Amino acid sequence: MPNASFPHTLPNPAAIRDRIAHAFIEEGLSTELLRSIIDRIDVPIIACDAKGFVVLINRAFAAAHPTPERGAAIATWIEQFQYFEPDGVTPMERVDAPMLRALRGEPVEGFEYAVRSPEGVMFHRRAWGHRLTDGAGTVLGAVIALLDVTDQRQGEEALRRQALHDPLTGLPNRSLLRDRLQHALSLAKRRNRPIGLVFFDLDRFKRINDSFGHTVGDDLLVLVARRLQSILRPEDTLGRLGGDEFVVILEDLDDPGDARRVGDRIRQVLSAPMDVGSHLIRTTASVGVALADPARHTADDLLREADTAMYGAKERGRNRTEVFDEAMHQRALQRIATEQMLVHALHNDGLVVLYQPFVDSATGRMVGAEALVRCRADDGELLMPAAFVSVAEETGLISDIDRLVLETVCQVAAELAHERPGRELRFSCNVSGRFVDQDDFAELVKAVLAKSGCPPEVLCLEITETTLIQATAKTRTDLAALRATGIQIAIDDFGTGYSSLTYLRDFPVSDLKIDRSFIARMWQDGDLAIVDAVVRLAIALGMLVTAEGVESRDQAVTLRRLGVAQLQGHWFGYAMPREELRAKLHSEVPGFV
Repeated sequence: MPNASFPHTLPNPAAIRDRIAHAFIEEGLSTELLRSIIDRIDVPIIACDAKGFVVLINRAFAAAHPTPERGAAIATWIEQFQYFEPDGVTPMERVDAPMLRALRGEPVEGFEYAVRSPEGVMFHRRAWGHRLTDGAGTVLGAVIALLDVTDQRQGEEALRRQALHDPLTGLPNRSLLRDRLQHALSLAKRRNRPIGLVFFDLDRFKRINDSFGHTVGDDLLVLVARRLQSILRPEDTLGRLGGDEFVVILEDLDDPGDARRVGDRIRQVLSAPMDVGSHLIRTTASVGVALADPARHTADDLLREADTAMYGAKERGRNRTEVFDEAMHQRALQRIATEQMLVHALHNDGLVVLYQPFVDSATGRMVGAEALVRCRADDGELLMPAAFVSVAEETGLISDIDRLVLETVCQVAAELAHERPGRELRFSCNVSGRFVDQDDFAELVKAVLAKSGCPPEVLCLEITETTLIQATAKTRTDLAALRATGIQIAIDDFGTGYSSLTYLRDFPVSDLKIDRSFIARMWQDGDLAIVDAVVRLAIALGMLVTAEGVESRDQAVTLRRLGVAQLQGHWFGYAMPREELRAKLHSEVPGFV
Protein backbone atom coordinates (compact mmCIF):
# COMPACT_ATOMS: atom_id res chain seq x y z
CA MET A 1 0.00 0.00 0.00
CA PRO A 2 1.39 3.45 -0.85
CA ASN A 3 2.76 5.36 2.10
CA ALA A 4 0.19 8.11 2.12
CA SER A 5 -2.78 9.26 4.13
CA PHE A 6 -6.01 11.04 3.45
CA PRO A 7 -5.97 14.83 3.72
CA HIS A 8 -7.28 16.30 6.96
CA THR A 9 -8.78 19.61 5.80
CA LEU A 10 -11.04 19.02 2.82
CA PRO A 11 -13.93 20.51 0.89
CA ASN A 12 -17.27 19.21 2.10
CA PRO A 13 -17.29 15.54 0.96
CA ALA A 14 -21.08 15.48 0.90
CA ALA A 15 -21.16 18.44 -1.49
CA ILE A 16 -18.56 16.79 -3.74
CA ARG A 17 -20.53 13.58 -3.77
CA ASP A 18 -23.67 15.46 -4.82
CA ARG A 19 -21.83 17.28 -7.64
CA ILE A 20 -20.54 13.98 -8.99
CA ALA A 21 -23.99 12.51 -8.90
CA HIS A 22 -25.32 15.57 -10.73
CA ALA A 23 -22.60 15.25 -13.38
CA PHE A 24 -23.41 11.58 -13.90
CA ILE A 25 -27.14 11.93 -14.08
CA GLU A 26 -28.14 15.38 -15.27
CA GLU A 27 -25.23 16.74 -17.27
CA GLY A 28 -24.43 13.51 -19.02
CA LEU A 29 -20.71 14.06 -19.01
CA SER A 30 -18.62 11.34 -20.60
CA THR A 31 -16.97 8.82 -18.29
CA GLU A 32 -13.47 9.89 -19.39
CA LEU A 33 -14.18 13.57 -18.86
CA LEU A 34 -15.75 12.88 -15.51
CA ARG A 35 -12.77 10.70 -14.45
CA SER A 36 -10.38 13.48 -15.45
CA ILE A 37 -12.27 16.00 -13.33
CA ILE A 38 -12.55 13.69 -10.30
CA ASP A 39 -8.84 12.82 -10.45
CA ARG A 40 -8.05 16.44 -9.64
CA ILE A 41 -10.18 16.46 -6.50
CA ASP A 42 -8.26 15.91 -3.25
CA VAL A 43 -11.12 13.97 -1.65
CA PRO A 44 -10.84 10.14 -1.98
CA ILE A 45 -13.68 9.00 -4.24
CA ILE A 46 -14.79 5.58 -5.48
CA ALA A 47 -17.79 4.71 -7.67
CA CYS A 48 -19.33 1.48 -8.86
CA ASP A 49 -22.05 0.50 -11.31
CA ALA A 50 -25.44 -0.96 -10.48
CA LYS A 51 -23.99 -4.49 -10.37
CA GLY A 52 -21.37 -3.51 -7.83
CA PHE A 53 -18.34 -3.39 -10.09
CA VAL A 54 -15.79 -0.62 -9.69
CA VAL A 55 -15.99 1.94 -12.46
CA LEU A 56 -14.07 4.91 -11.02
CA ILE A 57 -11.31 5.56 -8.46
CA ASN A 58 -9.57 8.90 -8.22
CA ARG A 59 -5.92 9.53 -7.45
CA ALA A 60 -6.60 10.64 -3.86
CA PHE A 61 -8.21 7.28 -3.16
CA ALA A 62 -5.42 5.31 -4.83
CA ALA A 63 -2.75 7.25 -2.88
CA ALA A 64 -4.15 6.30 0.50
CA HIS A 65 -5.93 2.98 0.15
CA PRO A 66 -5.41 -0.50 -1.25
CA THR A 67 -7.01 -0.03 -4.66
CA PRO A 68 -9.16 -2.57 -6.54
CA GLU A 69 -8.80 -3.02 -10.26
CA ARG A 70 -11.36 -1.25 -12.36
CA GLY A 71 -14.12 -3.75 -13.03
CA ALA A 72 -13.49 -5.63 -9.76
CA ALA A 73 -16.49 -6.56 -7.66
CA ILE A 74 -16.86 -4.31 -4.64
CA ALA A 75 -18.18 -7.19 -2.49
CA THR A 76 -15.11 -9.32 -3.27
CA TRP A 77 -12.71 -6.45 -2.68
CA ILE A 78 -14.32 -5.66 0.71
CA GLU A 79 -13.63 -9.21 1.87
CA GLN A 80 -9.94 -8.28 2.24
CA PHE A 81 -10.70 -5.92 5.13
CA GLN A 82 -11.96 -6.16 8.69
CA TYR A 83 -14.61 -3.64 9.57
CA PHE A 84 -15.30 -2.24 13.03
CA GLU A 85 -17.61 0.18 14.77
CA PRO A 86 -16.11 3.67 15.42
CA ASP A 87 -14.53 2.42 18.67
CA GLY A 88 -12.15 0.29 16.57
CA VAL A 89 -12.94 -2.73 18.75
CA THR A 90 -16.50 -3.88 18.12
CA PRO A 91 -16.71 -5.88 14.84
CA MET A 92 -19.02 -4.62 12.09
CA GLU A 93 -20.57 -6.80 9.40
CA ARG A 94 -19.02 -6.27 5.95
CA VAL A 95 -22.49 -5.86 4.45
CA ASP A 96 -22.60 -2.56 6.33
CA ALA A 97 -19.59 -1.19 4.45
CA PRO A 98 -20.46 2.28 3.09
CA MET A 99 -20.48 1.34 -0.62
CA LEU A 100 -22.81 -1.60 -0.11
CA ARG A 101 -25.11 0.53 2.04
CA ALA A 102 -25.21 3.19 -0.67
CA LEU A 103 -25.99 0.59 -3.37
CA ARG A 104 -28.93 -0.57 -1.27
CA GLY A 105 -30.18 2.98 -1.08
CA GLU A 106 -29.48 3.30 2.66
CA PRO A 107 -28.34 6.69 3.97
CA VAL A 108 -24.60 7.26 4.17
CA GLU A 109 -24.26 10.70 5.73
CA GLY A 110 -21.08 11.13 7.78
CA PHE A 111 -21.10 7.36 8.38
CA GLU A 112 -18.12 6.58 10.64
CA TYR A 113 -16.36 3.25 10.89
CA ALA A 114 -12.92 1.70 11.35
CA VAL A 115 -11.21 -0.66 8.94
CA ARG A 116 -8.13 -2.84 9.26
CA SER A 117 -6.16 -3.40 6.05
CA PRO A 118 -4.64 -6.76 5.06
CA GLU A 119 -1.32 -5.37 6.35
CA GLY A 120 -2.88 -4.90 9.80
CA VAL A 121 -3.06 -1.09 9.69
CA MET A 122 -6.15 0.41 11.36
CA PHE A 123 -7.84 3.43 9.77
CA HIS A 124 -10.80 5.47 10.89
CA ARG A 125 -13.05 6.80 8.11
CA ARG A 126 -16.10 8.97 7.71
CA ALA A 127 -18.10 8.35 4.52
CA TRP A 128 -20.72 10.17 2.47
CA GLY A 129 -22.46 7.99 -0.09
CA HIS A 130 -25.21 8.22 -2.67
CA ARG A 131 -27.06 5.72 -4.85
CA LEU A 132 -27.12 7.02 -8.45
CA THR A 133 -30.32 6.77 -10.51
CA ASP A 134 -31.48 8.24 -13.80
CA GLY A 135 -34.59 10.27 -14.41
CA ALA A 136 -36.69 7.12 -14.65
CA GLY A 137 -35.40 5.83 -11.30
CA THR A 138 -33.17 3.18 -12.76
CA VAL A 139 -30.17 2.46 -10.54
CA LEU A 140 -26.94 3.42 -12.26
CA GLY A 141 -24.55 2.68 -9.38
CA ALA A 142 -23.20 4.40 -6.28
CA VAL A 143 -20.49 6.87 -5.31
CA ILE A 144 -18.66 7.29 -2.01
CA ALA A 145 -16.52 10.21 -0.77
CA LEU A 146 -14.28 9.53 2.22
CA LEU A 147 -12.65 11.58 4.95
CA ASP A 148 -9.79 10.19 7.05
CA VAL A 149 -10.34 10.81 10.78
CA THR A 150 -7.61 8.47 12.05
CA ASP A 151 -5.49 11.22 13.64
CA GLN A 152 -8.56 12.72 15.27
CA ARG A 153 -9.64 9.40 16.74
CA GLN A 154 -6.11 8.56 17.89
CA GLY A 155 -5.90 11.94 19.58
CA GLU A 156 -9.23 11.33 21.28
CA GLU A 157 -8.07 7.88 22.36
CA ALA A 158 -4.89 9.39 23.79
CA LEU A 159 -6.95 11.89 25.76
CA ARG A 160 -9.29 9.15 26.93
CA ARG A 161 -6.36 7.00 28.00
CA GLN A 162 -4.81 9.95 29.79
CA ALA A 163 -8.08 10.51 31.63
CA LEU A 164 -8.37 6.85 32.65
CA HIS A 165 -4.75 5.80 33.22
CA ASP A 166 -2.04 6.81 35.65
CA PRO A 167 0.55 8.85 33.70
CA LEU A 168 3.48 7.48 35.74
CA THR A 169 2.88 3.72 35.61
CA GLY A 170 0.37 3.47 32.75
CA LEU A 171 -1.96 1.49 35.03
CA PRO A 172 -5.71 2.12 35.26
CA ASN A 173 -6.47 5.05 37.55
CA ARG A 174 -9.18 5.38 40.19
CA SER A 175 -11.91 6.26 37.69
CA LEU A 176 -11.23 3.31 35.37
CA LEU A 177 -10.69 0.93 38.29
CA ARG A 178 -14.05 1.88 39.72
CA ASP A 179 -15.77 1.18 36.38
CA ARG A 180 -14.00 -2.16 35.99
CA LEU A 181 -14.78 -3.14 39.54
CA GLN A 182 -18.46 -2.37 39.06
CA HIS A 183 -18.44 -4.42 35.83
CA ALA A 184 -16.69 -7.29 37.62
CA LEU A 185 -19.32 -7.21 40.37
CA SER A 186 -22.10 -7.41 37.77
CA LEU A 187 -20.44 -10.45 36.13
CA ALA A 188 -19.85 -12.10 39.50
CA LYS A 189 -23.53 -11.71 40.34
CA ARG A 190 -24.59 -13.45 37.11
CA ARG A 191 -21.97 -16.20 37.34
CA ASN A 192 -22.18 -16.69 41.11
CA ARG A 193 -18.37 -16.68 41.32
CA PRO A 194 -16.19 -15.09 44.05
CA ILE A 195 -14.48 -11.77 43.46
CA GLY A 196 -11.82 -10.17 45.64
CA LEU A 197 -10.10 -6.81 45.94
CA VAL A 198 -6.55 -6.39 47.21
CA PHE A 199 -5.61 -2.89 48.42
CA PHE A 200 -2.04 -2.12 49.45
CA ASP A 201 0.46 0.65 49.87
CA LEU A 202 4.19 0.79 50.49
CA ASP A 203 5.28 1.11 54.11
CA ARG A 204 7.14 4.33 54.91
CA PHE A 205 7.18 5.41 51.27
CA LYS A 206 7.44 9.05 52.37
CA ARG A 207 10.77 8.26 53.98
CA ILE A 208 12.06 6.93 50.64
CA ASN A 209 10.93 10.13 48.90
CA ASP A 210 12.49 12.32 51.56
CA SER A 211 15.76 10.36 51.64
CA PHE A 212 16.39 9.75 47.93
CA GLY A 213 14.18 12.33 46.20
CA HIS A 214 10.88 12.14 44.35
CA THR A 215 12.47 10.94 41.10
CA VAL A 216 13.72 7.81 42.85
CA GLY A 217 10.33 7.44 44.50
CA ASP A 218 8.59 7.61 41.11
CA ASP A 219 11.01 5.09 39.59
CA LEU A 220 10.32 2.75 42.50
CA LEU A 221 6.56 2.95 41.86
CA VAL A 222 7.13 2.03 38.20
CA LEU A 223 9.21 -0.98 39.25
CA VAL A 224 6.51 -2.02 41.71
CA ALA A 225 3.93 -1.95 38.91
CA ARG A 226 6.14 -4.06 36.63
CA ARG A 227 6.86 -6.63 39.30
CA LEU A 228 3.22 -7.11 40.13
CA GLN A 229 2.11 -7.33 36.51
CA SER A 230 4.49 -10.26 36.11
CA ILE A 231 2.79 -12.35 38.82
CA LEU A 232 -0.90 -11.64 38.14
CA ARG A 233 -3.27 -13.50 35.85
CA PRO A 234 -4.32 -11.89 32.54
CA GLU A 235 -7.87 -11.47 33.85
CA ASP A 236 -6.71 -9.60 36.98
CA THR A 237 -6.66 -5.80 36.94
CA LEU A 238 -3.82 -3.92 38.64
CA GLY A 239 -4.31 -0.20 39.11
CA ARG A 240 -2.86 2.75 40.96
CA LEU A 241 -5.17 4.94 43.02
CA GLY A 242 -2.53 7.61 43.62
CA GLY A 243 0.59 8.12 45.69
CA ASP A 244 1.84 4.68 46.72
CA GLU A 245 -1.62 3.08 46.82
CA PHE A 246 -2.42 0.21 44.44
CA VAL A 247 -5.34 -2.20 44.04
CA VAL A 248 -5.81 -5.54 42.31
CA ILE A 249 -9.23 -6.72 41.13
CA LEU A 250 -9.38 -10.52 41.31
CA GLU A 251 -12.21 -11.94 39.20
CA ASP A 252 -13.56 -15.48 38.92
CA LEU A 253 -11.72 -16.88 41.94
CA ASP A 254 -11.77 -20.64 42.52
CA ASP A 255 -11.57 -20.13 46.27
CA PRO A 256 -12.15 -16.95 48.33
CA GLY A 257 -8.95 -17.79 50.20
CA ASP A 258 -7.03 -17.16 46.97
CA ALA A 259 -7.44 -13.41 47.53
CA ARG A 260 -5.46 -13.55 50.77
CA ARG A 261 -2.83 -15.72 49.11
CA VAL A 262 -2.44 -13.10 46.37
CA GLY A 263 -2.00 -10.44 49.08
CA ASP A 264 0.74 -12.52 50.72
CA ARG A 265 2.38 -13.09 47.34
CA ILE A 266 2.41 -9.33 46.69
CA ARG A 267 4.20 -8.72 49.99
CA GLN A 268 6.70 -11.44 49.19
CA VAL A 269 7.48 -10.05 45.73
CA LEU A 270 7.83 -6.47 46.95
CA SER A 271 10.10 -7.40 49.86
CA ALA A 272 12.91 -8.35 47.46
CA PRO A 273 15.40 -5.45 47.03
CA MET A 274 14.95 -3.29 43.92
CA ASP A 275 17.65 -1.52 41.93
CA VAL A 276 16.48 2.06 41.52
CA GLY A 277 19.14 4.06 39.76
CA SER A 278 22.21 3.83 41.96
CA HIS A 279 20.20 2.77 45.01
CA LEU A 280 19.25 -0.67 46.25
CA ILE A 281 15.92 -0.19 47.99
CA ARG A 282 13.94 -2.70 50.00
CA THR A 283 10.34 -1.94 50.78
CA THR A 284 7.42 -3.70 52.39
CA ALA A 285 3.69 -3.44 51.89
CA SER A 286 0.62 -3.37 54.11
CA VAL A 287 -2.14 -5.30 52.37
CA GLY A 288 -5.90 -5.26 52.87
CA VAL A 289 -8.24 -7.80 51.28
CA ALA A 290 -12.01 -7.55 50.84
CA LEU A 291 -14.30 -10.25 49.43
CA ALA A 292 -17.42 -9.20 47.57
CA ASP A 293 -21.02 -10.16 48.01
CA PRO A 294 -22.18 -9.09 44.52
CA ALA A 295 -25.77 -8.80 45.68
CA ARG A 296 -24.79 -6.28 48.37
CA HIS A 297 -21.55 -4.56 47.41
CA THR A 298 -20.97 -1.61 45.14
CA ALA A 299 -17.52 -0.72 43.83
CA ASP A 300 -17.21 2.01 46.46
CA ASP A 301 -18.22 -0.43 49.22
CA LEU A 302 -15.52 -2.90 48.24
CA LEU A 303 -12.84 -0.21 47.90
CA ARG A 304 -13.73 1.15 51.31
CA GLU A 305 -13.60 -2.28 52.96
CA ALA A 306 -10.26 -3.20 51.37
CA ASP A 307 -8.89 0.20 52.41
CA THR A 308 -10.09 -0.41 55.96
CA ALA A 309 -8.38 -3.81 56.02
CA MET A 310 -5.15 -2.23 54.76
CA TYR A 311 -5.19 0.28 57.61
CA GLY A 312 -5.80 -2.64 59.94
CA ALA A 313 -2.56 -4.16 58.64
CA LYS A 314 -0.73 -0.91 59.36
CA GLU A 315 -2.15 -0.70 62.88
CA ARG A 316 -0.93 -4.23 63.58
CA GLY A 317 2.66 -3.45 62.65
CA ARG A 318 2.79 -3.12 58.83
CA ASN A 319 4.13 -5.67 56.33
CA ARG A 320 1.17 -7.99 56.82
CA THR A 321 -2.08 -8.99 55.12
CA GLU A 322 -5.46 -8.43 56.76
CA VAL A 323 -8.87 -9.57 55.49
CA PHE A 324 -11.83 -7.30 56.13
CA ASP A 325 -14.40 -8.47 58.68
CA GLU A 326 -17.29 -6.92 60.58
CA ALA A 327 -15.13 -6.02 63.57
CA MET A 328 -12.95 -3.96 61.24
CA HIS A 329 -16.10 -2.30 59.93
CA GLN A 330 -17.10 -1.27 63.43
CA ARG A 331 -13.61 0.07 64.13
CA ALA A 332 -13.76 1.99 60.85
CA LEU A 333 -17.08 3.55 61.88
CA GLN A 334 -15.54 4.48 65.21
CA ARG A 335 -12.58 6.12 63.43
CA ILE A 336 -14.98 8.12 61.28
CA ALA A 337 -16.91 9.22 64.37
CA THR A 338 -13.65 10.18 66.09
CA GLU A 339 -12.50 12.15 63.07
CA GLN A 340 -15.80 14.05 62.98
CA MET A 341 -15.49 14.73 66.70
CA LEU A 342 -11.98 16.14 66.21
CA VAL A 343 -13.04 18.36 63.32
CA HIS A 344 -15.90 19.72 65.42
CA ALA A 345 -13.61 20.18 68.41
CA LEU A 346 -11.03 22.10 66.38
CA HIS A 347 -13.63 24.59 65.20
CA ASN A 348 -15.73 24.85 68.36
CA ASP A 349 -13.23 25.11 71.25
CA GLY A 350 -13.61 21.42 72.02
CA LEU A 351 -9.90 20.83 72.58
CA VAL A 352 -8.83 21.53 76.14
CA VAL A 353 -5.22 22.13 77.15
CA LEU A 354 -4.26 21.05 80.67
CA TYR A 355 -0.93 21.50 82.42
CA GLN A 356 0.95 18.94 84.54
CA PRO A 357 3.64 20.50 86.71
CA PHE A 358 7.21 19.34 86.93
CA VAL A 359 9.40 20.26 89.85
CA ASP A 360 13.04 20.79 90.67
CA SER A 361 14.23 17.55 92.28
CA ALA A 362 16.44 19.40 94.76
CA THR A 363 13.85 21.85 96.09
CA GLY A 364 10.48 20.41 95.09
CA ARG A 365 9.62 23.81 93.67
CA MET A 366 7.58 24.00 90.46
CA VAL A 367 9.78 24.98 87.53
CA GLY A 368 7.36 24.42 84.69
CA ALA A 369 4.57 22.34 83.22
CA GLU A 370 3.83 20.09 80.27
CA ALA A 371 0.82 20.91 78.10
CA LEU A 372 -1.47 17.91 77.64
CA VAL A 373 -4.44 18.05 75.29
CA ARG A 374 -7.86 16.53 75.89
CA CYS A 375 -10.88 16.37 73.59
CA ARG A 376 -14.35 17.13 74.89
CA ALA A 377 -16.84 14.46 73.78
CA ASP A 378 -20.50 15.13 73.07
CA ASP A 379 -21.42 14.06 76.61
CA GLY A 380 -18.90 16.51 78.08
CA GLU A 381 -16.31 13.89 79.05
CA LEU A 382 -12.69 14.87 78.50
CA LEU A 383 -11.10 12.13 76.41
CA MET A 384 -7.46 11.18 76.88
CA PRO A 385 -5.10 11.32 73.86
CA ALA A 386 -5.14 7.53 73.53
CA ALA A 387 -8.76 7.83 72.39
CA PHE A 388 -8.08 10.12 69.44
CA VAL A 389 -4.37 10.66 68.63
CA SER A 390 -4.05 7.69 66.25
CA VAL A 391 -7.01 8.96 64.20
CA ALA A 392 -5.60 12.49 64.28
CA GLU A 393 -2.28 11.23 62.93
CA GLU A 394 -3.94 9.09 60.25
CA THR A 395 -6.10 11.97 58.99
CA GLY A 396 -3.50 14.73 59.31
CA LEU A 397 -5.57 16.59 61.92
CA ILE A 398 -2.68 16.12 64.35
CA SER A 399 -0.88 19.09 62.77
CA ASP A 400 -3.86 21.36 63.46
CA ILE A 401 -4.03 20.06 67.03
CA ASP A 402 -0.29 20.61 67.55
CA ARG A 403 -0.55 24.17 66.30
CA LEU A 404 -3.51 24.94 68.55
CA VAL A 405 -1.67 23.56 71.61
CA LEU A 406 1.51 25.46 70.68
CA GLU A 407 -0.39 28.74 70.37
CA THR A 408 -2.20 28.16 73.68
CA VAL A 409 0.98 27.23 75.54
CA CYS A 410 2.90 30.25 74.24
CA GLN A 411 0.06 32.56 75.25
CA VAL A 412 -0.11 31.12 78.78
CA ALA A 413 3.69 31.20 79.15
CA ALA A 414 3.75 34.85 78.06
CA GLU A 415 0.99 35.78 80.53
CA LEU A 416 2.71 34.08 83.47
CA ALA A 417 6.07 35.62 82.55
CA HIS A 418 4.39 39.03 82.68
CA GLU A 419 2.57 38.28 85.96
CA ARG A 420 5.62 36.86 87.75
CA PRO A 421 8.73 38.65 86.51
CA GLY A 422 11.89 37.02 87.70
CA ARG A 423 10.19 33.63 88.12
CA GLU A 424 10.94 31.79 84.88
CA LEU A 425 8.71 28.80 84.20
CA ARG A 426 9.35 26.42 81.33
CA PHE A 427 6.44 25.06 79.32
CA SER A 428 6.73 22.01 77.13
CA CYS A 429 4.39 20.71 74.45
CA ASN A 430 4.47 17.62 72.27
CA VAL A 431 4.89 18.01 68.52
CA SER A 432 4.13 15.15 66.14
CA GLY A 433 6.29 13.91 63.30
CA ARG A 434 3.73 15.17 60.79
CA PHE A 435 3.83 18.67 62.27
CA VAL A 436 7.63 18.70 62.34
CA ASP A 437 7.73 17.57 58.70
CA GLN A 438 5.77 20.58 57.49
CA ASP A 439 7.75 22.77 55.10
CA ASP A 440 7.09 25.87 57.22
CA PHE A 441 7.51 24.24 60.64
CA ALA A 442 10.40 26.39 61.93
CA GLU A 443 8.89 29.61 60.56
CA LEU A 444 5.50 28.76 62.06
CA VAL A 445 6.96 28.19 65.56
CA LYS A 446 8.88 31.46 65.38
CA ALA A 447 5.74 33.29 64.24
CA VAL A 448 3.71 31.89 67.15
CA LEU A 449 6.40 32.99 69.61
CA ALA A 450 6.51 36.48 68.13
CA LYS A 451 2.74 36.89 68.15
CA SER A 452 2.34 35.73 71.75
CA GLY A 453 5.36 37.52 73.14
CA CYS A 454 6.58 34.29 74.71
CA PRO A 455 10.36 34.23 75.38
CA PRO A 456 11.93 31.38 73.38
CA GLU A 457 13.88 30.20 76.44
CA VAL A 458 10.71 29.11 78.27
CA LEU A 459 9.42 26.88 75.45
CA CYS A 460 10.40 23.23 75.10
CA LEU A 461 9.30 21.11 72.16
CA GLU A 462 9.00 17.41 72.98
CA ILE A 463 9.70 15.03 70.11
CA THR A 464 9.54 11.23 70.14
CA GLU A 465 12.39 8.95 69.17
CA THR A 466 10.32 7.73 66.20
CA THR A 467 10.16 11.27 64.83
CA LEU A 468 13.93 11.59 65.06
CA ILE A 469 14.44 8.21 63.38
CA GLN A 470 12.34 9.31 60.42
CA ALA A 471 13.74 12.84 60.34
CA THR A 472 14.97 14.30 57.07
CA ALA A 473 17.88 16.66 56.59
CA LYS A 474 15.41 19.55 56.58
CA THR A 475 14.00 18.42 59.93
CA ARG A 476 17.48 18.51 61.41
CA THR A 477 18.05 21.98 59.98
CA ASP A 478 14.72 23.23 61.36
CA LEU A 479 15.39 21.87 64.84
CA ALA A 480 18.86 23.39 64.86
CA ALA A 481 17.43 26.76 63.79
CA LEU A 482 14.84 26.67 66.60
CA ARG A 483 17.44 25.58 69.13
CA ALA A 484 19.60 28.55 68.10
CA THR A 485 16.78 30.92 69.14
CA GLY A 486 16.81 29.52 72.68
CA ILE A 487 13.95 27.02 72.35
CA GLN A 488 14.61 23.75 74.17
CA ILE A 489 14.31 20.41 72.32
CA ALA A 490 13.49 17.29 74.34
CA ILE A 491 13.38 13.61 73.43
CA ASP A 492 10.12 12.37 74.93
CA ASP A 493 9.52 8.85 76.33
CA PHE A 494 13.18 7.92 75.97
CA GLY A 495 13.69 4.17 76.19
CA THR A 496 10.46 3.11 74.46
CA GLY A 497 11.85 3.39 70.93
CA TYR A 498 15.25 2.57 69.47
CA SER A 499 17.10 4.49 72.19
CA SER A 500 19.92 5.15 69.78
CA LEU A 501 22.81 7.17 71.12
CA THR A 502 23.29 8.53 67.60
CA TYR A 503 20.23 10.75 67.99
CA LEU A 504 21.52 12.18 71.24
CA ARG A 505 24.75 13.09 69.47
CA ASP A 506 23.52 14.22 66.05
CA PHE A 507 20.41 16.22 66.94
CA PRO A 508 20.28 19.54 68.80
CA VAL A 509 18.68 17.93 71.85
CA SER A 510 18.77 19.83 75.14
CA ASP A 511 16.50 17.66 77.31
CA LEU A 512 15.83 13.98 77.81
CA LYS A 513 12.64 12.60 79.39
CA ILE A 514 12.80 9.08 80.81
CA ASP A 515 9.62 7.14 80.08
CA ARG A 516 7.26 6.37 82.95
CA SER A 517 7.50 2.61 82.32
CA PHE A 518 11.11 2.59 83.56
CA ILE A 519 10.18 4.63 86.63
CA ALA A 520 7.37 2.21 87.51
CA ARG A 521 9.75 -0.78 87.35
CA MET A 522 12.83 0.81 88.89
CA TRP A 523 13.23 -1.95 91.45
CA GLN A 524 12.42 -4.75 89.00
CA ASP A 525 14.42 -6.55 86.30
CA GLY A 526 17.43 -4.26 86.56
CA ASP A 527 15.55 -1.14 85.42
CA LEU A 528 17.17 0.92 88.18
CA ALA A 529 20.56 0.27 86.58
CA ILE A 530 19.13 1.32 83.19
CA VAL A 531 17.75 4.57 84.62
CA ASP A 532 21.10 5.24 86.33
CA ALA A 533 23.01 4.65 83.08
CA VAL A 534 20.67 6.88 81.03
CA VAL A 535 20.93 9.70 83.57
CA ARG A 536 24.73 9.52 83.65
CA LEU A 537 24.92 9.53 79.85
CA ALA A 538 22.54 12.49 79.49
CA ILE A 539 24.41 14.50 82.12
CA ALA A 540 27.70 13.75 80.37
CA LEU A 541 26.18 15.13 77.16
CA GLY A 542 25.05 18.29 78.96
CA MET A 543 21.34 17.46 78.88
CA LEU A 544 18.65 18.23 81.42
CA VAL A 545 16.97 15.01 82.58
CA THR A 546 13.29 14.77 83.52
CA ALA A 547 11.61 11.64 84.90
CA GLU A 548 7.97 11.08 83.99
CA GLY A 549 5.40 9.14 85.96
CA VAL A 550 6.69 9.76 89.47
CA GLU A 551 3.98 8.32 91.72
CA SER A 552 5.61 8.00 95.16
CA ARG A 553 7.99 9.63 97.58
CA ASP A 554 10.43 6.70 97.31
CA GLN A 555 10.64 7.12 93.55
CA ALA A 556 11.24 10.86 93.94
CA VAL A 557 14.00 10.39 96.47
CA THR A 558 15.74 7.70 94.42
CA LEU A 559 15.60 9.75 91.22
CA ARG A 560 16.98 12.83 92.99
CA ARG A 561 19.84 10.70 94.29
CA LEU A 562 20.57 9.44 90.75
CA GLY A 563 20.92 13.03 89.52
CA VAL A 564 17.56 13.54 87.73
CA ALA A 565 17.02 17.30 87.59
CA GLN A 566 13.23 17.48 87.14
CA LEU A 567 10.40 15.25 88.29
CA GLN A 568 6.90 14.96 86.86
CA GLY A 569 3.99 12.79 87.91
CA HIS A 570 0.90 12.49 90.06
CA TRP A 571 2.99 12.75 93.24
CA PHE A 572 3.44 16.42 92.38
CA GLY A 573 0.17 17.14 90.62
CA TYR A 574 -2.28 15.96 88.03
CA ALA A 575 -2.93 17.69 84.71
CA MET A 576 -4.93 20.81 85.55
CA PRO A 577 -6.50 23.89 83.87
CA ARG A 578 -4.33 26.98 83.66
CA GLU A 579 -6.27 28.84 86.40
CA GLU A 580 -5.61 25.98 88.78
CA LEU A 581 -1.95 26.05 87.71
CA ARG A 582 -1.85 29.76 88.55
CA ALA A 583 -3.33 29.08 91.99
CA LYS A 584 -0.81 26.30 92.62
CA LEU A 585 2.04 28.65 91.74
CA HIS A 586 0.83 31.19 94.32
CA SER A 587 0.27 28.65 97.09
CA GLU A 588 3.04 26.12 96.53
CA VAL A 589 5.15 24.93 99.42
CA PRO A 590 8.58 23.74 98.22
CA GLY A 591 9.84 20.31 99.17
CA PHE A 592 8.49 16.82 98.89
CA VAL A 593 10.24 14.98 101.75
